[in-house]
Amino acid sequence: MTIQTDQSTVFNTFHSPAQTQNVQVVDGVKAVTSKIMRAPFAFDSLVLSVNYRTQTDGLLLLEAQVGRQGKWSRFYKLGLFSKDFQSSFPPQQDEFAQVQTDMLALSVPADCYRYRISLYGDMEVLLLAACATRAGQAAPRTDLPQGAFRAQVEPISQMCVNHKDKKRICSPTALTMALNYFGARLTLETVMREVFDPAQGIYGNWIFNTACAGLHGVESYVRRFESLAELPQFVNENCLTLASISYKKGELPGAAIESTAGHLVLVTGYENGRIWTADPAAATPQEVVRPYPAEEFARAWLVRKRGVAYIVRKK
Repeated sequence: MTIQTDQSTVFNTFHSPAQTQNVQVVDGVKAVTSKIMRAPFAFDSLVLSVNYRTQTDGLLLLEAQVGRQGKWSRFYKLGLFSKDFQSSFPPQQDEFAQVQTDMLALSVPADCYRYRISLYGDMEVLLLAACATRAGQAAPRTDLPQGAFRAQVEPISQMCVNHKDKKRICSPTALTMALNYFGARLTLETVMREVFDPAQGIYGNWIFNTACAGLHGVESYVRRFESLAELPQFVNENCLTLASISYKKGELPGAAIESTAGHLVLVTGYENGRIWTADPAAATPQEVVRPYPAEEFARAWLVRKRGVAYIVRKK
């Protein structure tokens, strides 16, 4: 969990069964509603992540509700999960918030939230994480810790895949590299199928990517960073980070692609003022592993994308 300061714009936390307020069972569906959760500041976005286990035909519906000054929104549907498929929902928007694919974006900052998990069959929740943020961004801290680390991953280039969507599969490509680093031995095609969001027609839904990872023997969740100094906790022999970056032409020296409004790379290490990545947009597998200057990488990640990332770690 991030240590909060008065300047913090990010709140990352995990939730446990002990935080349950209400449980109802109707027609075989178990609905678990949490207690009221409060962030240390008024927040304008909320992301929930879930890892689960099911052997048969279990279903899981993840929902969130936000409150401010004693008034509560409805519950917004964030994702439907099962062993064989997953899906987001049609647009949901009202005076409180709107669901932007995988993130709840608030019209006016909220001071608290609740989640509701509806379970059917043998579905079991293994991990539930939340990430709340507020507007405003301090200058990113680019200082790196002393020492160095580099994970040796098997490179995969999305550009070498014979698929019509090869330019849109950075997330499952980076995730496949991370999972295989921890011994999963998955094909990119398998991960693409498991993360695909048919309602949006995309492969980059954050909560489906982390849920997919959780099915393959690791823990995974969405987290936001405020500083590169946090990396040693999340880039080491037991944990890797998939960072969302955005940059214009010339802003990220050595970039695999000229510019992007949103792209996922696997952060594999750091040393001597550089961030090592496995960038799936490289033209060939031999060019996937590459370093980026820390300051420019921090701008592309911590500023442009508010530090959003997927964490993939050993249990």
